Amino acid sequence: MKLALQRADLLTVAAPFVACGVLSTDALNVVDALARRWFEPNPHTLLALACVVEAQLRGHAGLDLRAVERVLLARADLEGDEARSTPPRPPWPVDLLGWEANVLTSPLVSTSGPFVGTPLDDGGILLQSLRMAWEEDQVAHALRALALEPPGGPNALLLDADEVNAACARLLAGEVPGSPAERALRCAASRRLTIVTGGPGTGKTWSIKRVLAMLLEAAARRAHPLRIVLTAPTGKAGVRMREAMGEDIHALQTTPEARRMLQALPASTLHRLLRIQPGSGASRFGPESPLPTDVVVLDEASMVDLPLMRRLLTSLGPATRLVLLGDRDQLPSVDVGSVLGDLVSRPLDAQQGARPDAGPLGECVVRFAQNHRSGAAPALAELVSTLQAPDSPATRARAVDLLTGAPAAVPDPHPSRLLHLGEAREGRPTPEQLDALLTPWLGDSLAHGQSEGYLSMLQRLLASGGRAALADSAHDLLAAFDRYRVLAVHRRGPLGVDGLTRALSRRFKQHILESDIARPVMDAGASADAVRASRRRRGLLTQSGLWLGQPVLVTENAYEVNLWNGDIGLVLPSATSARALECVFPATEPSDATAPAPLRRVALSRLPPHVDGLVLTVHKSQGSQFNHVALVLADRASPIQTRELVYTGLTRASERVTWLGRADLLQGALGVRVVRGSALALRLGD
Repeated sequence: MKLALQRADLLTVAAPFVACGVLSTDALNVVDALARRWFEPNPHTLLALACVVEAQLRGHAGLDLRAVERVLLARADLEGDEARSTPPRPPWPVDLLGWEANVLTSPLVSTSGPFVGTPLDDGGILLQSLRMAWEEDQVAHALRALALEPPGGPNALLLDADEVNAACARLLAGEVPGSPAERALRCAASRRLTIVTGGPGTGKTWSIKRVLAMLLEAAARRAHPLRIVLTAPTGKAGVRMREAMGEDIHALQTTPEARRMLQALPASTLHRLLRIQPGSGASRFGPESPLPTDVVVLDEASMVDLPLMRRLLTSLGPATRLVLLGDRDQLPSVDVGSVLGDLVSRPLDAQQGARPDAGPLGECVVRFAQNHRSGAAPALAELVSTLQAPDSPATRARAVDLLTGAPAAVPDPHPSRLLHLGEAREGRPTPEQLDALLTPWLGDSLAHGQSEGYLSMLQRLLASGGRAALADSAHDLLAAFDRYRVLAVHRRGPLGVDGLTRALSRRFKQHILESDIARPVMDAGASADAVRASRRRRGLLTQSGLWLGQPVLVTENAYEVNLWNGDIGLVLPSATSARALECVFPATEPSDATAPAPLRRVALSRLPPHVDGLVLTVHKSQGSQFNHVALVLADRASPIQTRELVYTGLTRASERVTWLGRADLLQGALGVRVVRGSALALRLGD
């Protein structure tokens, strides 16, 4: 793309950085426009500020110029074959400290300018846009107030010590005194902020059910209705949270009314909770119009970006409690910031010899570490705990050993829960590897006995009852498809989402065509070969470019049809027209014991922007959980193939992991951390 900047000197200085893929035209256009207003004469200063804007576009809340190469050469936008060649190194200034000093004297970097410099603990300076610095200030101020102030106002729910002690004894019977669950209850009783962090299966949701039961009981004793809302960054995560609230509810030692209320809690995405208007960004709730609720429970907090977290925090009233649930070892938000990571410090690497620190809000942070699912899948549980441990060559090696067949510390009755499919030859999966990736859709015999796969169910229903059987079995088909997913690191390339989708779709269609899907009108005496040939000629039933049985991933929110970015549905026969197809999505409300919740059925003509949902990137899979996950790694060292990405992909599985890739590249990825430029932790300590 040809650059058209007003400042010709900036164009000259920046051109090599654009050619190397380090700077985008968007970043340069922003700085070019600001330079005309603020009269900055030095093009090298403008280059530095363009790097700050570029870092923000890549998710950083600020940029330390000493780390500019590490941040901007990690080009997450380059994926697939185009990233294979190593670009030439751009002409960075030799004296980075002198470059920084010149930038700090610019009229663009001041309390009244569009950029500010924030001193860091190590003596560096974090350059930030004024907007990002303001966002961090707002979040830090709101969090400090939540952490330090008890619920206030005439409607505040305050618990005395006897109530809390009694609730802990009853709701946590059998728990060790001082356990994370007890600390969570005591924190939520006296504070407005509780941060619960830990990996999958460690009891985060189990403990929050007891926190809410304690608060509901206390409110009932005071005849004070308690308004609780569950929220998450995505609709899928919100539904999963509601379902988790209802699991084992009868084992909860609370009142029948509290159980009923827990099962009936509403859940929504953060955008819907705050009534954020698409396009304008305006929201119904904010500092002048707080949310009408007493408790907000936010799940998957690691996915929430800095501006969205600010919107939530500043919309809370003085009596509202906030409970944040999340796994700080997962990938940070796609957009700006790494809020949960800034609030909950990571245990420092073992070689640094430092002890873990609870972070700037230590008294409000409760860490859950013990995996309670280890009995069901011990090898997978050991793998997850290994990846949560402080980074060291030993932990990386142990994780790779587990994934390549080494026995777990606790014997696993199903050793193939962690299955390595080998390396992709010449950057492409072999036919045998593709068949191995396809097999779980045909059936999975692990863990809970033989369970029918999505593709097998599709074939059986078509053979026995045709399209009507598919329309009537949409709930079962969605559940079967949701048991397994293929995840990739990149979007493009043979081992990315695009390449894997093309290859697996061909095999999918071939299997469907070999069933009775086409049901051609032929003579009763026609041979089996003639029937199959006829079906192949006719192909699959298609409509609007989508084929029968195809999974569809929505990529944009669409309020008018109740669909959200990340929703996955299946193309199935219409429930009202035998000749039409529609896309069927899971219900936004979990089902109860008596009747399943109604599905969302959308005509193909009304679908918002979407892509094939057969394969997901690891980023898109956040907030989801599957019985079985197949993780396909890149066949080269990639800047986005990090420890957090591998951990996030593996922890989408509750029972079984299959993976394709090179062991040496996996071990290298486990040694690379995602580090986001941020001053939020510093601002919290001010």
